[in-house]
Amino acid sequence: MNWFSILKNQGLVNLPKFKIKPFDKPKPDEDDTRCKDKIMEIFDFVRRYQFPREIGGEFVRVKKESNPFHRIEDSSYTTMHYGGKKTRTGVAIDRFYAVGDIDNIPEEVFCAALDLLKTGGGRTTLMDYDIKIELRDNEEFYMNQLIISKPMSRDILNLRLSLLWSDWFNWNITLVQTDSSLSSEEENKISQALKQETNNMRWPI
Repeated sequence: MNWFSILKNQGLVNLPKFKIKPFDKPKPDEDDTRCKDKIMEIFDFVRRYQFPREIGGEFVRVKKESNPFHRIEDSSYTTMHYGGKKTRTGVAIDRFYAVGDIDNIPEEVFCAALDLLKTGGGRTTLMDYDIKIELRDNEEFYMNQLIISKPMSRDILNLRLSLLWSDWFNWNITLVQTDSSLSSEEENKISQALKQETNNMRWPI
C-alpha cells in the first residue's frame, strides 16, 4: 500500500466531485415583449391617422366610405376620396385595421414581422402563422401593409395605410372647373404635397 492509499483510508484526502451539467440553449425571456410593443405602436399610429381636409390646395374631399370588417370586433375600414380641381384626377386614402386575439400570438412571430418591416417587406410562415409585409412607394401608389394570421383562428392582426393617385378616378364633382393646364410651379406644389402626405402616413419602424 502506497502513501496515497494510506491517507485516503484515514480520511485525510477528500477528492473533489465534479458534476457536468447538460448544455442548454438559453430560453427567451417570456416577459420580453419588445417586438409586440413596437408592432402595437404601429397599430396605434394607423388607428390615430387623420385624413387631411385637402392636399396641396388641389385635392379636396369628395366622399368618405366606411366598411365594417365583421369577423373582428376591433376593426375599421375607411376610404377617403379626393378630387382634383384642376388636374381632374383623384386621390384615395385607405385606412384599415383589424385586431383579433393578438395575446395568443407568440413574441417570435411579432419579431419576424418586425424584421420584414425593417428589410423592405416579404412573406414568411412561422409557428403556423402567416406573416406578410407589403411596402410600396412610387409616383402613383403608396402603401404600408402588415398581416399576421393563423388558419381557422381569430389570432389576426391586419394593418394598412395607402394612398392611390389615379387619372381614371371616377367621381362626380360639383366644383367649377377652371383651366385644366397646370404651371410647372403648380405641378411641383401638388407633387410635394402628395409626398408630404405619404411621409405623414409612414409607419414608425
